[in-house]
Amino acid sequence: MAQSSPWVGDWDLKVKDTPIRTITAILHIKLKNEKLEGKIQWTSGPYQGGTEDVEHFNDLDNELILGLGKDGSDDLFFPLTLRIEDDETLSGTWKEVNSENASYNVIAERRVAQSSDYSNGNQLQSSDTWVGVWGLYFLDSGTEEVLFEAILTIDLEDNNMVGTILYSYPDGTEEDVVIEHFDDEDTSGTELRLGFKRENSRDFPLTLRYDDFTKETSGFWVEEQGESYGVFGRKRQED
Repeated sequence: MAQSSPWVGDWDLKVKDTPIRTITAILHIKLKNEKLEGKIQWTSGPYQGGTEDVEHFNDLDNELILGLGKDGSDDLFFPLTLRIEDDETLSGTWKEVNSENASYNVIAERRVAQSSDYSNGNQLQSSDTWVGVWGLYFLDSGTEEVLFEAILTIDLEDNNMVGTILYSYPDGTEEDVVIEHFDDEDTSGTELRLGFKRENSRDFPLTLRYDDFTKETSGFWVEEQGESYGVFGRKRQED
């Protein structure tokens, strides 16, 4: 039964020995109304930066088969099968969506929860949510292709957030910008607007929203000329 399910948690997945070597992802599984639900967050490989909802869980005694939507249709595809090795480790296979014969070995290790993720039970505090180093990907609003990347660093000084953004462009150039103001008035602590000075006025081009389930952020960037980009990001693990 789901209420005693060993599958619940965050798992580091490694899809091994694919044609492009090992592909990594984070599998998030939680309980809602005594049923499993989850997402797969790709951290490397051809789908890096993308997140897929798990549409169906087939939970057997010692095996879990995960179903995903297929090409926008109502059909389900069941590419991932996992088995329990111990409390901290799963193993299984990933079936390639475009080939009936291609499948790859999978190993999954339980992720260690960060003490700063929660406060007062499950209620997130705004500063705990945002402080840290984030990898951001700026996406074409139409194709969702990654156009450029950035590293967002947020710290606390005298209980106020301070930070910088280091942009990295495809031509190899970089740009380091100081954030002039943070607007985190959202009472849920899940939305943050970053402000910069522009011609003696304050502009808020970057808006981020935090997803407590996936532990990632998404939002949008609006340039001075009015052009906008989608933004996806995740907090970097400390060394």
